[in-house]
Amino acid sequence: MEFFRPENQSLVLDLDLDFFNLHAYHNIENNFNGNPYRYSDEYIKRHLNRFKQYDDEGAWDLITVCISSEHCGGYQTAQEIFDLFLEIFELKEEEYYNW
Repeated sequence: MEFFRPENQSLVLDLDLDFFNLHAYHNIENNFNGNPYRYSDEYIKRHLNRFKQYDDEGAWDLITVCISSEHCGGYQTAQEIFDLFLEIFELKEEEYYNW
């Protein structure tokens, strides 16, 4: 945790949720809406909880999230992964900016 607490510095957590789709690493061009193979909900939640733990301790000044349907195997898969993020970080739609 000390690594995340340098003196007089703001910290930004930049999460790329495409990481949780294994196809993101193979044939990205053919991945859109095609047979997504993502990690299990349990796996995704376990890893997101690790980042959430640091957020609960005040490590992050800002959290950005990137997710791309093109790299997740389609809109449905991207939404499912994003919903897991919202659940773990206890966010509601009104509490974040979508841009």
